[in-house]
Amino acid sequence: MTRTDDLAPLLDLPRTELAFDGGTLRNTGAVAALGVVLEDARPSDDPGWVTFSDNALDLLPGETREIEVAGPVGALRVEGWNARV
Repeated sequence: MTRTDDLAPLLDLPRTELAFDGGTLRNTGAVAALGVVLEDARPSDDPGWVTFSDNALDLLPGETREIEVAGPVGALRVEGWNARV
């Protein structure tokens, strides 16, 4: 992901903005969103599993992705190297 000895350059990427309405993930910012991951934000001992139809992705500015979410959906965490909902 980088040509350096560590991942430090990924921490210095320009920030971008994401929006997620429970079905559509959208990069509303001006730069690419890298390494975006959706996660179940419920406590780890809550029963059941939340699954996503797509995950760990990159989005160009203005790009959208339809994401199906299944399971006992509660709070979700959506974040990447340079973006967070």
